[in-house]
Amino acid sequence: MKSIIALIGILLCQLRALPQALAGDKINHWVVSNVHPGQGTLNLDSLKGKFIVLDFFSSSCVVCFKSLPKINELQEKYKQKLKIILIGKDDARIRTVYNKYAERFQLHLTVAFDSMLFAKQQIESVPYYLWIDDENTVQGVTGPEQLTEINIDEFLNKRYTALNPGKQQKIPFDETKPILVRGNGAPDSQFLYRSVLLNWNSSMETCFPPSIDYALSPFTFQAMGVTIQSLYNYAYIGADGWRPGHQLYGSYNDKPLLEMGDSSLLKQLFSYSLSLPSYKFQKEQIQNQMKIDLFQFFGFSVREEIRNMPCWKLVATPEGRLRSRTKKNVKKTSGSKVSIDYEFVPVVNLIKTLQAYTFPNEILVDETGIEGYIDVKLEAILTDPEDVRKALLNRGFDLWKSEKPMKVIVLRSEKNNPAQGVQPAQDLRAFLNYISKE
Repeated sequence: MKSIIALIGILLCQLRALPQALAGDKINHWVVSNVHPGQGTLNLDSLKGKFIVLDFFSSSCVVCFKSLPKINELQEKYKQKLKIILIGKDDARIRTVYNKYAERFQLHLTVAFDSMLFAKQQIESVPYYLWIDDENTVQGVTGPEQLTEINIDEFLNKRYTALNPGKQQKIPFDETKPILVRGNGAPDSQFLYRSVLLNWNSSMETCFPPSIDYALSPFTFQAMGVTIQSLYNYAYIGADGWRPGHQLYGSYNDKPLLEMGDSSLLKQLFSYSLSLPSYKFQKEQIQNQMKIDLFQFFGFSVREEIRNMPCWKLVATPEGRLRSRTKKNVKKTSGSKVSIDYEFVPVVNLIKTLQAYTFPNEILVDETGIEGYIDVKLEAILTDPEDVRKALLNRGFDLWKSEKPMKVIVLRSEKNNPAQGVQPAQDLRAFLNYISKE
């Protein structure tokens, strides 16, 4: 009896002494027990010269059993050079379950039910794959995602970069800091989806995309140094900062109105970045995600309304319309900050220049009634509205301060603003239902 106990103790000590095989380790004198077909053992040294994949599985692993038909196909395709051996963790159920799968899917795989090898490898979760080359050296320890024809071809050609090395060190993670920031927990590019909103300051670059469709980085929309009004324009209209000639100019005001909220927000500048998977990176999905992000932080309710919005109207007298009618057939657009000399151009070209230099933050609309091309020559300091108006009057034009019905986004703050406190979950659910019906 004492000798039996001593023998068991020796075996347990030997088992604990067996090191876990990692990439780069030699597999010497590994013997696998309870091998099927048959009831014998298999010394892996006898397979030297062949490439080996050991597939560790257990009776409770659904993924392991679902992958068996695929593994059977791979073994058949690569049988001349590759030997796939299933290593099952022996228990009361595993053989019965495996045999049913083998019969149902006509499996012709080598399988061993060897709990000792499981213990040797200190395997805590499955599927678990050991890739062993023709020199009995471990070249990789992976999960099931790497068991592909491409990776097997690379493996057989002794190119092992696709295999996760078992000696790979874990990336440090400080749970008191955000994940990915400065490589905390994982490389900062290793995310499926990400949105970031931050305050902009003068040490940062600027980026003013004209529309959601404008993305310089693949599958990422970014704006730097923009107002809260611009963020809501991107989210609800899909564009920002439209100028004369744009289809929205004069019909949709590009300055959302903030009512009942903190007006100091209008003076702040923000930066925003949104990255989505390629299959989700469409205009509607980008806008919906932006709507959610803005609601969760600022908490504004949003409505599109038609309001009388201030603008300047460019008008012309009958004499001015006649006088400006083009007499040329070649386009000319010359000038400086103190003069304009245009020939054979539409009125919108004059509007663009006045909007850029004279009224950069206001809307100018064409009320001249001129449909064709014009010639116009002005001598004026273009940054001085009064001087520009005098020059226009001399040419039969004028600028009138007026109003025009336009669509505009209206932002209203709710009592529980997330920027000041916690927004109730039911409000977010209602908001998600709202945008899903738009």
